[in-house]
Amino acid sequence: MLVDGRTRLNTEERHPNERVLLVGDTRQHESVEAGRIFAQLREAGMKTVRLDEIVRQKNPELKQPVEQLAHDDVGLAIAG
Repeated sequence: MLVDGRTRLNTEERHPNERVLLVGDTRQHESVEAGRIFAQLREAGMKTVRLDEIVRQKNPELKQPVEQLAHDDVGLAIAG
């Protein structure tokens, strides 16, 4: 089961051997409701993997500003 920040889980539909993959971005806004579940799980030692390859943008002109934003270079990304 793949779970991102917008997913609501129905635990009654789970299968006994099912695994859950939590997907999130540590640089996005935190939860507005009680609980910071991804942050709390990471702080408790949950194993994480960092994805650092941008694959959505194929066109180099579109990919470059996305890469610049990923490296916190907002000025360059906006200036184009």
